[in-house]
Amino acid sequence: MVLNKISSVIDMILMFFLIISTNSIYVNIEDGYSFNNYITILIFVSFVCKIILFKISKEIFNKILILLGVYYSIVILISIINFSKFTINNILYYFINFPLLLVIILLLREQNKLQAWLINIINITALLAVISLFFWILASNLNVISPTDYLINKWSDGGVAVSYYNMYFETQRIVIMDNVMVRNSGVFAEAPMWNLILSIALMIQTLFLGRNDYKTFILVLTILSTVSTTGVYIIGLIIAYKIIFEVSGWKKYITLILIPILLLGLSFIWENKSETASASIRFDDYKAGIQAWFDNVFFGSGFLNGLRVIESYMDTTIRANLGYSNSLFVILAQGGIILFILYLLPMFLILLNRKYSYDLKFFVFLLIVILSTAIFINTYMFNFIVGFMYSIVFIGEKNEKNYRRI
Repeated sequence: MVLNKISSVIDMILMFFLIISTNSIYVNIEDGYSFNNYITILIFVSFVCKIILFKISKEIFNKILILLGVYYSIVILISIINFSKFTINNILYYFINFPLLLVIILLLREQNKLQAWLINIINITALLAVISLFFWILASNLNVISPTDYLINKWSDGGVAVSYYNMYFETQRIVIMDNVMVRNSGVFAEAPMWNLILSIALMIQTLFLGRNDYKTFILVLTILSTVSTTGVYIIGLIIAYKIIFEVSGWKKYITLILIPILLLGLSFIWENKSETASASIRFDDYKAGIQAWFDNVFFGSGFLNGLRVIESYMDTTIRANLGYSNSLFVILAQGGIILFILYLLPMFLILLNRKYSYDLKFFVFLLIVILSTAIFINTYMFNFIVGFMYSIVFIGEKNEKNYRRI
């Protein structure tokens, strides 16, 4: 009983670190924090707790061995082919933390206890959302609260991040209808990264756990405050999906007509929020990603060089920085088709197999949308998503809620 409680507390703390290590401002400032050591310790302690507490079936044990064997083989093969020189942090990430996290997720899924981790994601994100909304309204918009510090944000090539008690940071401003507005970045290095975390939490909340409560409202409101086009599309797609299954009669059709109009209206306003040629930059992102992938179609350019190769193909005449926003092409540039299959195989298996629910398939579809519009490869949140998908394929859907079946 005591060990169970210790394990639960460790898992909650671990999830907090997994979230804030996903390109938060804390890891992107001069002399910033590296949470790798803390995460390594927490993952190891959590792993030991699970080994002691859980009785592992022979079937899942064999599946874990196969998955780890394939994972290590691919990582080592890509590293040897590309002469990768790993640092200590790289070794911890690729050879210890990622594999152990995969095992933990699979063990939790087999014991039907992964739901607690999903709830932790929602609760932690909702708490961070409330804090960010508080400062975004009172500090960024009403100017009731004054800044407490100014930091250099390495993520934005040395831009200044305005700090409010190190609990909220202003990292981006935009122009909407000739009005300057601060985007809600929360504790993250940029608003799109905060939107990424919020969107994943919203998807888990509404599609996987099937909950629509005050936390859903908080997540939606915070996503809107990030002024992220991707976030608006995620909200709109979830609403449309829910209406198709849960609303009947004329209200369904009227709402389904109004949602695209609203989404197009908001995206038109937000896409014209600045003078930058965002469409041209996105096109250049895809072009650079494809060119980098074609350098080595099967094995990529290595874990440490993939993004650098993409940057070398970018058109610097149309962009102010080398920021990139597509995780799928980073995967292809890093490890080619072989790494792409390793990471995304469970998602495609879920989409193509009739035994999985509509809700789960739609969840995976939205994940692919996010992977196509945000870069969070090489983060622990991405690792969690990959492990989560493998756990479903290996063990099946559990009774987190009553899924709609195909």
